[in-house]
Amino acid sequence: MALSIDAVLPSRFPTWVRKRPFMVLFLGDGPSTPRPRLVVDGLENLFPEQVGAGWMARDAVKRPGWWDQHFRTELGPFRQGGDPPPGVYLFHLAWVAGQAPLVSAADRGAALRARAYLVERIRLKNSTGADDTEWVRSGASRAAPQRLAAPRDEGPYEILEVSPDADDATVKRAYRTALKLNHPDRVAHLSRHLQEFAQERTQLIVAAWELVARERGLRD
Repeated sequence: MALSIDAVLPSRFPTWVRKRPFMVLFLGDGPSTPRPRLVVDGLENLFPEQVGAGWMARDAVKRPGWWDQHFRTELGPFRQGGDPPPGVYLFHLAWVAGQAPLVSAADRGAALRARAYLVERIRLKNSTGADDTEWVRSGASRAAPQRLAAPRDEGPYEILEVSPDADDATVKRAYRTALKLNHPDRVAHLSRHLQEFAQERTQLIVAAWELVARERGLRD
């Protein structure tokens, strides 16, 4: 079942953020806030009954001190005395537990990276329960995640984003598309963290293709 991305009013936020252990919030400017489904697609299957999603416009917040009261990490207010920047925020038990850049629906590669980041953060919290606030201790980490890692436990067809029932031509096309979208050259001008993610994801895609190609007797 796909997650719904509901509009969140500031007055309803305290209730909304506690609906499930993990809540994903697309925070932007106005009703045009990007909220691509690709960022949250699959989270419900990976983490049943654990994840919810919504979006909110920053300019809807009018009350002084609202951000300091509700956007908090284990270390204190996310941004003392100021509005948090636009982004995709992950809340764990009502605390800010991660932030990825806000991306447009047209940027498929960036949306996949944001989803991979959310998956990794949720798995970290579920496996260790650690406070893990290192990502927020540095101001630079608020502009981009400290480390983006490829989701684990994906099958080869999931990695290639194609159905196991697809014909050989479709599988081969999916492999080439995935490789093109995630190639390190596409993020060579961006942060080291995104470059590392692209390298890891590309290796994963190649390994998935080799497994599928061997099973089907395909050649690139």
